[in-house]
Order: sequence, then structure tokens, then C-alpha cells
Amino acid sequence: LAAGAHSVMLGSLFAGLVEQMALVRSLLGSFAHLGCIHRTARQHALVGHSGRAAVSLTAIASQTPGSTLRMDVVSAARRWQAHFDDTALARPTEITLYDGNGALSRPLLYASGHRATWMQLHAAITEQASIPYSLEDLATDLEIAKRALNEPAQASGAALCKIGSALVAAREQGRNPYAAIE
Repeated sequence: LAAGAHSVMLGSLFAGLVEQMALVRSLLGSFAHLGCIHRTARQHALVGHSGRAAVSLTAIASQTPGSTLRMDVVSAARRWQAHFDDTALARPTEITLYDGNGALSRPLLYASGHRATWMQLHAAITEQASIPYSLEDLATDLEIAKRALNEPAQASGAALCKIGSALVAAREQGRNPYAAIE
């Protein structure tokens, strides 16, 4: 029984990672690299880049049912914050833009990701509409996620502290903290 629960947890973390990657792909394109920097049985942290953007993805397996995804997309001029939550039937997706003018929240979206996917599939079949996330995209993301989660973690806690300190120092000096990734 414990092994079964462990397998479900690992499967959930893997599926969550692929969902995160699909969301990032829709915003930035495919991943050029994604590597694991921390992994335990209940959580993982991965870093990489997609185009010229630095990306970090984290996941934690919770004891509570359902799942949530919080995403921050940060640039020098603005930040998008999105919260997707399927723990309740009528919980909307919340999306907010923060910039120099303050915060602007998008109208609440009550359609779940699964419903939106079915609607896109229906449109593709009945109207020959394009699907933004193809089977080829899914196969690529499954392979990248599998490779990233099966490789040894690449950084120790001390190394992560050094990386974090270097990013903070670069930002304080007015330099692009992610320029080394490009």
C-alpha cells in the first residue's frame, strides 16, 4: 500500500510538471534546457530556459485532494500572476497584471483547464481550428520532464545560495541577472 501511494505521488508530480511545462510553452515556447536542482519523494525544483527567459518550476505533493498551480511571469516592466485551482467545482482562475500603474485583474474565468482543452478539441474537429498544444509538443515535454526528473540533482543547497546571491548582486548593480543564461 505504501508503494502504491508513493507511485501515485510520483505520477502526480510528473503530471504536474508536464502541465507546468505546457503552460510555459504557451507563453514562451519550447524549453532549450531544463535541469533538476532538488528532488525528494514529495517535491522537486527544476530550472532552465525557454528562449531568452529564465524559468524555474517547483512542485510539492500535498496530502490534500485536488491541485493548484500558481504561476508568476516576471519581467523588468511587469509581472503576471495566475492561480489555477481545481479543489472546488466553482473556483475561478485568477489572473492579475502588476505594472507601473498598479494591479489589473482579468475577469474571473470559471472554465477549468480540462474544460478548455475539450473545447479546443471540439473546435479542432468541428471547425478545423488549430490546437495550440500539439501531440508533438506533448511528446517533447514528456521526454524533457522524464529526463529532468531522472537525472541526479545538479546543485547542492550551498550552490543554490551562491546562485541566488549572484542573481541578487547582479540586480542590485543594474545588470540583467539572467544574462548568463542567454
